[in-house]
Amino acid sequence: MSRLSLEELPSVMTVDEVSSVLGICAKTCCKLIKENLLHGVKVGRSYRIAKSELFRFLKVLPNDREEHRSSQYQTDIFREG
Repeated sequence: MSRLSLEELPSVMTVDEVSSVLGICAKTCCKLIKENLLHGVKVGRSYRIAKSELFRFLKVLPNDREEHRSSQYQTDIFREG
């Protein structure tokens, strides 16, 4: 994917497109999705990520991501017991 401005990005992107925008590998992008830090919708065997979700992800600060992960863990614990 060539360098596009944020406004020029497609409204729905593949993992490869998102990882190119973020400058990370596709495997890391999938890990972010599986850890619920980046929301992706499974389509067949791959994921699609909305541009709005990418913007939401970019606005979250590193400390907020850790806080989100902790609150997600606490929610999972309460569901189990």
